[in-house]
Amino acid sequence: WIPGREAARPAKRGVPSRAYNLFVRLFLRSGLRDHQCGFKAISRDAFEELHHEIRDHHWFWDTELLVRAQRRGYRVAEFPVDWTPKGDTKVDLVRDVLGMGSQVVSTWWELSIQPRITRRVSMAVGVLMTFVAIGLMTLYIDFEQVFARASEADPALIGIAALVYLLSWPVRGARYRDILSELGYRESTAFLTGAVFISQTGNLVFPARAGDGVRAYVMKARRKIPWASGFASLAAERVFDLLSL
Repeated sequence: WIPGREAARPAKRGVPSRAYNLFVRLFLRSGLRDHQCGFKAISRDAFEELHHEIRDHHWFWDTELLVRAQRRGYRVAEFPVDWTPKGDTKVDLVRDVLGMGSQVVSTWWELSIQPRITRRVSMAVGVLMTFVAIGLMTLYIDFEQVFARASEADPALIGIAALVYLLSWPVRGARYRDILSELGYRESTAFLTGAVFISQTGNLVFPARAGDGVRAYVMKARRKIPWASGFASLAAERVFDLLSL
């Protein structure tokens, strides 16, 4: 995609490729025109420094390599080539385009947003989300009726119920720890208890237990546990709950 090249790309390849490269330049601040032309060369020193940082192992691999090289200050040059399409493309326009798009967003988050998320920022966002959650709860929970019913109940029973509920959280954290250990991840019960609390709070606000997705995100962002393992652990929990019932 630079002047001087000889490349008769059919629309089926050209349109998605142009859109993808524009997406990469906008989000990842890359100065390159074509990130996926297959004709590439890289110095051994640069490769040895960069390859262990690359997270993707599919179509996004070379794009991520080029983006990280530019971020590290390496000189990356493009030159025109003669290119002739051979056969049909191996790219699945639905699966791979959506997959690469998500990789662009994930890399943008890692390189541009995550370094700015300090402990203070995390606490501020957490407090804000708590107030938002409480505000959303008022839309479908009549707190006046809740307090009225509570005032009619036995205070001793309410206290016992509250104590049992509080003690249930570290038990849930320990259960989550055991599930993750079976998947090969060792985490502290305290952190996992907090992750469970976040997801359960989200389930009070969002429909269809979408709060469980928040927990999977927290585990991915804070402990580098892959999405697949995060959702697998949630599925194991749901099965355990059903068997308990």
